[in-house]
Amino acid sequence: MVVFNKLEVYALSGETKKGSMEMWVRINSKDATKNIVRVLSPRPYSPFPIAFDQLIKLLHEKEGTIEFKIKEIGNLFDKDSERIWVFDLPVGSSRFLLIREGFFNLVFYHFSPKLGVRVAKIDVSRFIHSSGLHVFVTWSQKESCLYVGDIERKVGLLSSRAEIRPSTAFSGKDGSFLLVGDEGVDVRMFYLKKEERLIVEPSAIDVFNFSIERLNTLIGRCGQGDFLLESTCVQAGLVMLISAFEAYCSKRFIEMESEGWTLDLDSLCKGIFPQKYVESRKSEIEEKSRTKKKSKSRVLVEDRYITSFQDFSLCKKVFNKGYGLKFRDIPHMELQIMEQVRKLIQFRHRIVHSGRDVTILNYDEIPDKSPIFSNKQLLEDAKNVFVEFVNKLHAATYGQA
Repeated sequence: MVVFNKLEVYALSGETKKGSMEMWVRINSKDATKNIVRVLSPRPYSPFPIAFDQLIKLLHEKEGTIEFKIKEIGNLFDKDSERIWVFDLPVGSSRFLLIREGFFNLVFYHFSPKLGVRVAKIDVSRFIHSSGLHVFVTWSQKESCLYVGDIERKVGLLSSRAEIRPSTAFSGKDGSFLLVGDEGVDVRMFYLKKEERLIVEPSAIDVFNFSIERLNTLIGRCGQGDFLLESTCVQAGLVMLISAFEAYCSKRFIEMESEGWTLDLDSLCKGIFPQKYVESRKSEIEEKSRTKKKSKSRVLVEDRYITSFQDFSLCKKVFNKGYGLKFRDIPHMELQIMEQVRKLIQFRHRIVHSGRDVTILNYDEIPDKSPIFSNKQLLEDAKNVFVEFVNKLHAATYGQA
């Protein structure tokens, strides 16, 4: 635990930190303000008399304490200022803010993609006549807290344990921070572009889970007793399901490099390109990565060097050669599940490319095998296969670098 003991702050920001909030979409009511999307600027703010880079290095994302004194109250209780920033510190993937809001609450925000949104609030109006304040903020995996006392010790020490807010925190690619959703406000998918650059996009697993939710809606409304409607829904559902699988694999392949997995570009190029093109393609990818300022994995996917994750053999090879991850070695990954994935992808291709009715999905295998009909139960079973496969793949890659 790092403690900044008795750092003295002699002046606070004279006004609301310029550019600190680029966008806030909210619902105001008599009872409360509901957050839809709030975007915080990538620009940090620190009043402490220590170099910012040095300050950030001393802080630990998982656990820490900041203790300091506000020696001069300044504009802390200025009624004309709706917000006064005390500090705004990005640490790892988290962000810590201390802000005076309204009349007069000191609010400690702890935003973390892993821990969620924590907010501790203390009404500091009792300190309005104090000459200075002693402030502590603490955080850990278990809880986050705010403590405020007056220097004269007339009022004493007030404390607040952070409440967990029903919002989701995201780190933007430009260093910005986003809070999405609130109690009673369900925001499913969110993308943010700044000019031409995509700043925030949902994770691979979020995209997949949302696709499964949409698929469940389709399954729930699949025609009961209407054979034509049922067959149509099932075929559309299989196409949707394999698209969700492809989207997950392509996005997860990119995410893994950003999360610390080492991409073996040489091994991957040798595995997916003819030998005579290996060096030239490798050089192209490296050059595009430099000039476009993109990760090599993103170049591989977005520029279609990896042609399709719907090719299950290629999908396996890409994760194996690129990251050394063999699907068969994933804990509890049964060969039967992988074969079912492969088979279902083949069914999807027949639906899209065969040019004929595929009410019977394995028409070419009849009479050697029993017919497989496009019915609701098949779609339910297919969904369960892909959910199991993706969840096991995600568990094997998330936090394992």
